[in-house]
Amino acid sequence: MTAMTSIAAAPQTEPAATFEYAVVSAPRAKESLYRDTYSNFGWTFEGYDQAATGRANVALRLKRDRRIKNRTLIQELQRTSETALDAIESLERSRTLIPSVVAYVIGIIGCVFLGGSVFALQGGAGLLSVILGAIGIAWWIAPLFTYIGMRVARTNKVAPRIAAQYQTIYDNTDRALRLAA
Repeated sequence: MTAMTSIAAAPQTEPAATFEYAVVSAPRAKESLYRDTYSNFGWTFEGYDQAATGRANVALRLKRDRRIKNRTLIQELQRTSETALDAIESLERSRTLIPSVVAYVIGIIGCVFLGGSVFALQGGAGLLSVILGAIGIAWWIAPLFTYIGMRVARTNKVAPRIAAQYQTIYDNTDRALRLAA
């Protein structure tokens, strides 16, 4: 008696999916921009990482299938977009940081004049005290106008550079979508 065995074909299944994971820190005001940008590179939003979330930033947990088409090209476009996102944040911070520093320095100079006014008054030089006090108060008022003027000028200066960075992001995400299709 011979035993006949048949080997049944194993059902064809998809290969096991392997994912890559990332946690991205995004400014709260730009969370949707970051989510949209990363989704165009194949990332899926998984939720928030509460441990890494701060007051100004939110931590986005992302997941992406490692088997996406043209993975290395998409990763390069993603890195370029991440650099553009960082540049946008830096340029937007510079709109207020530089004017603030200048305004603080002017205010400190005003303090020096007011301090000189106090010492002049204690030394018996009443007229010099009044003059130094008036100069000190003027130097205390000046930072307000300096800050506003510099902020407007700085905003006008960096606006085209910010727009160029946004365009870089849009171009990269568009190319990534075409490569993944």
